[in-house]
Amino acid sequence: MEQLRGSSWWKATSVCLLILLYVAPLFVESNMIFRLATILVSALFATSFNLLLGYTGLVSFGQAAYYAIGAFTIALFMDAYPSFLLGIMVAAVISGVSAWVLGSIAFRASGIYFAILTLALGELVFQFLYKSSWSGGQNGLAGIKVPDFVLFGWEIKLNGMPNYYFIILTMVITSLLILWIIVHSRFGKTLVSIKEDPVRAEFLGVNVRRYRLIAFVISGTFTGIAGALSAPLNSIITADLASWVNSATPIIITLFGGFSYFFGPAIGAFVYELFRFLTSSFSDSSDLFIGIMLLIVILALPNGILGFTAKGKQKANRTKDSAQGANGPKREKKGLSA
Repeated sequence: MEQLRGSSWWKATSVCLLILLYVAPLFVESNMIFRLATILVSALFATSFNLLLGYTGLVSFGQAAYYAIGAFTIALFMDAYPSFLLGIMVAAVISGVSAWVLGSIAFRASGIYFAILTLALGELVFQFLYKSSWSGGQNGLAGIKVPDFVLFGWEIKLNGMPNYYFIILTMVITSLLILWIIVHSRFGKTLVSIKEDPVRAEFLGVNVRRYRLIAFVISGTFTGIAGALSAPLNSIITADLASWVNSATPIIITLFGGFSYFFGPAIGAFVYELFRFLTSSFSDSSDLFIGIMLLIVILALPNGILGFTAKGKQKANRTKDSAQGANGPKREKKGLSA
């Protein structure tokens, strides 16, 4: 019964949150809508990464490579063919294929060597984008806009706020729903078993390398979608999107929220972006404050914010059960004496 009430509470909270997100442009200014859109993109970026860390037990230090690939793909595609939806699909495919190629190389190693190899491959993508003329080199590409959409003769402007915010919100919700289905499917349960004991999973007939590579490709695909959504949002993209510094962003966000929980990265994205916004308003060293906050989270909240709240809820339930257990015999004794 307690589990059923908890599930109902999460469903009700999710519905209320969705409603608030869709009506937010009616009550807040456009600059705050931009910040909210940034949080949504970061949430998808981190949740895609967490498919590797939280469910497969892998750490990728080159995740930003697929973020950048998605961003540059949609920018170049929309410049040649003005279709945002088709551009998103092309960006997802190119990012997924890139993840498959680079992942096939990275999975020749394991453990810490796999993580270092992903870092090296990510830096290879960064250097390739930085030194290529078609990517704008060190200047990147600017003036990226979502083309107008024509439906039954009506021209709908998608660029700018709040129109593009609604597109990001819908795309992020759809992507998170797909990832939710994946991690709760038989495939997702197999990934968890591989994370817990890869040797035992291999003994039971699971092709561990194959499952890990598929998870890597899925993660890279949705990371590419996040990158594609960020390109028109910021109107400018550079090769720095593929740098190792940007690869650290989903790791920090996931640690903030809790990598053991599906919605941990989303909570972490909200805290991360909000903290950056507040600290940057009075200091130029927002990254320093992020580092201090990360240190506090790792030492005091090793399971993240959601892990801390879940632990508090379990402690409250144990206290409640203990109180009921202590009162139970007393009531029984009174009944017997009566």
